[in-house]
Amino acid sequence: RWTSRSEVQTVPVGDDGPAVLSIYTDLTAQRAAEQALRRSETLLEQLFATTPDTLSITEFETGRYLMINQAFT
Repeated sequence: RWTSRSEVQTVPVGDDGPAVLSIYTDLTAQRAAEQALRRSETLLEQLFATTPDTLSITEFETGRYLMINQAFT
C-alpha cells in the first residue's frame, strides 16, 4: 500500500493534553494507474520504433503531426 500523510496538527484534548491529528490518503490506486500508463507509453514507443510500417499520430484540429516513425520519413 502507498499512503501519504497530508496534514498534521496538534490539537488540545481536555485534561489529557494535546493529541496529534494526522490524515492519511491511500495512493495505491493512483500508483497502479501511473504504472499502467508508463507501461502503455513504453509499449507505444516500442511499437513506433520497431514497426516497418508507416505510422503517424496527427492532431485532428490542425493536422499537425504529433508522432511519426522512421518508416514515415
